[in-house]
Amino acid sequence: MNKRIALALTILILLPAAWLMTAGAQEAAPAQTATAPAAETPAPTAEEPLTPEKEQDIRKLMDITGASRMGNIIVEQMLTQFRSAYPAMAGEFFDELRKEFSVDDLIDVIVPIYAKHLTHEDIKGLIAFYESPLGQRFTAAQPALVRDSMEAGQGWGQQMAMTIFQRMEQRRQSETQPAEEEGAAASEAPEAAPAQ
Repeated sequence: MNKRIALALTILILLPAAWLMTAGAQEAAPAQTATAPAAETPAPTAEEPLTPEKEQDIRKLMDITGASRMGNIIVEQMLTQFRSAYPAMAGEFFDELRKEFSVDDLIDVIVPIYAKHLTHEDIKGLIAFYESPLGQRFTAAQPALVRDSMEAGQGWGQQMAMTIFQRMEQRRQSETQPAEEEGAAASEAPEAAPAQ
């Protein structure tokens, strides 16, 4: 059960960071272009291949948005949580484990996802935003936003997990209590008198 709790809490901890990295960026970009009418950008299609130029721009976008820094922060936060949850594990265990996690591997996996959901023009527009003063301020604030969101998410996740476990225990008790009462009532019932 402890491994399940740790897994659930880990997932719940990452939710605010994932939201921040997607929704937060979407909220920040319109603030700069509030006076400009929204342009209709077609969704990318299979006809738009991942060209070397588009891949290079996606990697540039991920670099200027601090994606690798965010990835490192998330890995460190997760390992800190596991170190706290499993203090009997030697520090060198987690140090060796940390060496196995490369943020570059994560970026390699994410590039095709950006390519699937964003056109090359979308990527160029996002680069322009993140290179702007507002985009740079947002990027500079991201580590603190992610850290604070993860801390808030951890508390929220722990409260959610406690509520779920309490409700599960209440339900288990309510389902087993009637059966126990029926068994007790049957054993307390008077025996029928023998037929004569």
